[in-house]
Amino acid sequence: MLGMNAERGTFTAALIDATRRAWAAAAVARLRERLPSGTSTLGAVGGRDAAIHFEGLLEHLSVALQFSAAELFHEHVRWMCAAFAGRGISLDILRTTLECTRDELAERLPADSLLEVAPLFAEALRLVREPEPLPEGGLDGADPMTALAREYLLAALEGRRKDALELVLAAADRGAPISALQREVVGRVQVEVGRMWHRGDMSVVEEHLVSRLSEQVLACLNPRMPRVARLGRRVLVTGASGDLHDIGLRTVADEFEMAGWDPIFLGASAPAEDAARAALDFGVDLVALGAKLTIHVRPAAAMIALVRQEPRTRRLPVIVGGMPFGLVPALAARIGADGYATNAADAVVLGNKLASRT
Repeated sequence: MLGMNAERGTFTAALIDATRRAWAAAAVARLRERLPSGTSTLGAVGGRDAAIHFEGLLEHLSVALQFSAAELFHEHVRWMCAAFAGRGISLDILRTTLECTRDELAERLPADSLLEVAPLFAEALRLVREPEPLPEGGLDGADPMTALAREYLLAALEGRRKDALELVLAAADRGAPISALQREVVGRVQVEVGRMWHRGDMSVVEEHLVSRLSEQVLACLNPRMPRVARLGRRVLVTGASGDLHDIGLRTVADEFEMAGWDPIFLGASAPAEDAARAALDFGVDLVALGAKLTIHVRPAAAMIALVRQEPRTRRLPVIVGGMPFGLVPALAARIGADGYATNAADAVVLGNKLASRT
């Protein structure tokens, strides 16, 4: 954010974190006074208690302040706008939620901290007054991979597990590149699943059904991957603590393996201490760390800090991936990483470049 004071932002973030639950409860009370039906309506978005929504707002605000990345807070507001609109819920409830949170902070925070917070809420309220269109579907198009992705998703949603699996494996047998099937079919379907859930077009059960099938598809594709001569390099692939998304991580590990690396795949939500220790114990040449959402930025930063504290891994290259780093390109460096990759193929290119320097 233009004009954001890093030291003051860090201080304000610490204040919010220390009292987030209490301030969220007080903001809920404000909402009940101003809009009695608001607290029950919030539960329709994600099926969560109203206080959880307020705590989520404060957590996203805190992370944005700590890392001088206002866009992370505003992206959360955009997400909520789309979630409300997709479920037919008035944005007046979201506007009032933001106003109650802002007013609670205005009474609690010192004046210097309000200088950091006020502009973020001003922009957030503008986003609610002028909401962006709902995200369109990502599986339009007549090319073979897009058509296959649509067929695969339909079979998965209809519970035709075997049919969905055979669609992808048959394409592999016909010579479709494995990396393309991972990226253009499984990857795009997972993005579409997230979009549909976001808009309220898909239940949690359906999301789980498709995701578990995608994991099985990737496992079946792995033995069919092209193998090249091993480079003698190891990459640790893991998700930040609390990040339960591992399908993208699996694709990253496979992409490195196809490029001659030996992946040490820890999967989702590895505790920071254990992941940092694994980097040392396995003698890796690179760490590829996923942090899908804003709330995963801090655990990612904590893991990187532990890697840097150990003399034997202090100079170990670390690359990160996930939505927050695409929104704020400077964020990767702010948490101590050496670079950010937008996808699995880019991660390999960046990893090769960084490993060649060490």
